[in-house]
Amino acid sequence: MLVLGHLGAERMLLERFLTDSGHEVTVCHDGSWGCVGMGGVCPLDEREIDVAVAAAEAGDRFDPHGIACAYRAGVPLVTVGATPNDPVLRYATAAVGRVDQELLDVLVDVRTSP
Repeated sequence: MLVLGHLGAERMLLERFLTDSGHEVTVCHDGSWGCVGMGGVCPLDEREIDVAVAAAEAGDRFDPHGIACAYRAGVPLVTVGATPNDPVLRYATAAVGRVDQELLDVLVDVRTSP
């Protein structure tokens, strides 16, 4: 599972929740400025990614860089916390309001959809 977004409280919460729920998590943002692929290997090239999950900090926009890469690679995208008119929803396979059991249920649905 690929977690997208700038390093912040929401992404850290998302990563911890998914890891504690038994998911293997990888990230594409290096924690400072750019993507890990700029100085290493992109997770989309390095391993099989079955779903990408994006979260934005409260009051902030979704980081389009990892979302664009996942979309172009054909990886399903689940967003956490998108507002109804957020442009990211055009590219999302599914959307949930927050990090909770609903997210886990949606991930199962997305992974098992043809």
